[in-house]
This record gives sequence, C-alpha cells and structure tokens, in this order.
Amino acid sequence: MSRYGRVVHLQLGRHGFDVATRGLVVAAVSPKDLTRSAEPVSVRDLIAQGPAMIEIRSAGAAPVEAAVARLGELFSGPIGARTARADIAHQAILAGASFVHDPDGLADPAYLRVIEAVNVALVISAPTNVSNERSFLIERGRWAEAAGVSRDRLVLAAVSDTARSLHELGYTTMVESPPDPSAQGVHVLAMSNGVRIISSNQVRATRRTIDTVSELLERRETAGAL
Repeated sequence: MSRYGRVVHLQLGRHGFDVATRGLVVAAVSPKDLTRSAEPVSVRDLIAQGPAMIEIRSAGAAPVEAAVARLGELFSGPIGARTARADIAHQAILAGASFVHDPDGLADPAYLRVIEAVNVALVISAPTNVSNERSFLIERGRWAEAAGVSRDRLVLAAVSDTARSLHELGYTTMVESPPDPSAQGVHVLAMSNGVRIISSNQVRATRRTIDTVSELLERRETAGAL
C-alpha cells in the first residue's frame, strides 16, 4: 500500500505489487541464456542487479518450458514469456510463468482462452504497423477485460506519450527502454506520464532513476492530501 492510502494493485501470479507511485524494472533474457549446458553467468549477473520481474524473449515451442523452469531455479520473482502464440503462452504458464506478453495484440484468437481460466497476468503490445496505438490498445484491453482478465492482471505496453492517456484511463502501463545514454531521461518522463513498468537490462541505473521519481510522486501525494 502507498503510505498515503492510495493503492493501485498489480498481481503477477502469486506476486503482488502496489504501483500507485512505485515503478518496476522488467529485465529480458533469451531461452538460449538458460540452457543447462551452459552456466548462465549473464543471467545471474542480471538477477543480482535486482529486477522486479524477468521476461523470456523469443520464446519458441521447444525451449519455453525448460527456460521458465530453469529461470525459476535462479530467480524468485515473477517470470514471464513474450510470445504471440497462444500454445506457447500456455506451455509457459504450465511451466510456472506469472505473466505472458503478446507483442501482436491478441492476433491469435486463442490467446484470451489460455489466460481467462488461470491466475496469471497479461501484457499486450501493439504491432509496429498499427496506425493508432492508443485506440488499438484500448480496444485490446477491453477485449481482455470482457474475457475475464481483471485490471490488476492487465498491462498495456506502449510508447510514453500513449502511456499517459492509458494511465489516465486506469491501466497499468509499460515502456521499453531505449538502448542509448538518453535512457534515464526517458525513464523520468515515462514515470511522470504514469508508466509503472520499464523494460531495461540496465537494471541498477534504471532502478535508481525510478526509485527517485517514485519518492517525488509520494511527496506529491502528501502535498495533495494536505
């Protein structure tokens, strides 16, 4: 709970977070980083930086179950899989994933059927060829809610400008960090626009930035409550 009483709950499987003012860092790994034939040094180093959650990218049919299971041996936080295929999302959930991320905006009609009966979170992104990201994500968010995905298990991934309007509608939003030195400035703007999940493998630097902004947001709540 926010120390001033306002709560915006995000439930990722058995892991719950109050994101009223707090930002979370999600880091990304690939299935090949998690094979048992190699010591996952880079993954251990990434985990040591303290991400709130980790997403397995480019999850394919064969390795996703093994990758989720292996990451679960190394990391105690929420684990997710990014895939546009409902069958792979289903395999990841069976293996213990706390969330799945559909980068194609529910193009696979079976995706919501996979999600609706289980207590996992859904992240939705818009494909790159979508002309109006905001309208697209609002529509897909409504699809998900109509299928029984509650707001506390739903995240919309967008660019920062779009995220502001989605946040104003009550959605938890996520942005991808740019791979350049301007990233921390982008993170400050994103948090100010209501974004609460930032995807970045520069975990320590990103955590420092969003923790600072979170404290400023808490102070703003205090001033507003007086």
